[in-house]
Amino acid sequence: MNFIFEYNQVLKQLSEQSKLSNLLQLDNKLSDDGYWDRFARLSVIDKYIEGYGYHLLYEIQSLSNQIHFGVLNCLLFRPLVSLDKTDPNIYNHRLTFMMESTIHCIYGYWNRIALLLNLYLEKPLDKKEVYMMKLLDLIRKQFPELKELEEFKWFVDLMEDFLSFNRNEMVHNYSIIMQEFLPVQGREKIDYDIIIKKLIYHNNAISNDVFRLLDLLEYIESNFIKRNKK
Repeated sequence: MNFIFEYNQVLKQLSEQSKLSNLLQLDNKLSDDGYWDRFARLSVIDKYIEGYGYHLLYEIQSLSNQIHFGVLNCLLFRPLVSLDKTDPNIYNHRLTFMMESTIHCIYGYWNRIALLLNLYLEKPLDKKEVYMMKLLDLIRKQFPELKELEEFKWFVDLMEDFLSFNRNEMVHNYSIIMQEFLPVQGREKIDYDIIIKKLIYHNNAISNDVFRLLDLLEYIESNFIKRNKK
């Protein structure tokens, strides 16, 4: 058991050194008007819980915590990987497992937000048809005024960067560790440090920029309510 406490202490130190956090930590520091309360005041939250059968706030808080844990373990294992391109060691496997798991959690987080956005459409999609870029196109068409909003531009840029992880490739065809040790001709070799940098960026966008996301959602909400009153 001492090992577990020491391991958690190392992760805590890495988190502090790298200035990383997650939504659970943020929630514990905020007043009653924190992100939880602002999400809870959105008019579609009850519909989300009733329609999809689970609680958005617990879902995103849990996923943020998992992403944070994954990024910290990537930082922990990175210095220990083998540099011999013919002989990956156990830490190469652990690092790439953490990378892939963290990317899956980031996809999971933004899919929950896509499901929330879906409820602002005039004709919401079936849950199985919901994915983020499709939702962004539909939201753009329904709320053309969004194109001038800084929060929307930030969100679109964030989603485009998020899609560059190319999760489908690693799930169906070509794992990260194989991209490193057995590069396919004509394809760029994977760079662990670039992936970790991107994971840190998305961890921070989810945690530190949650209020930018809420500003965008509240803007969409206000326009959604105005249209429904007409």
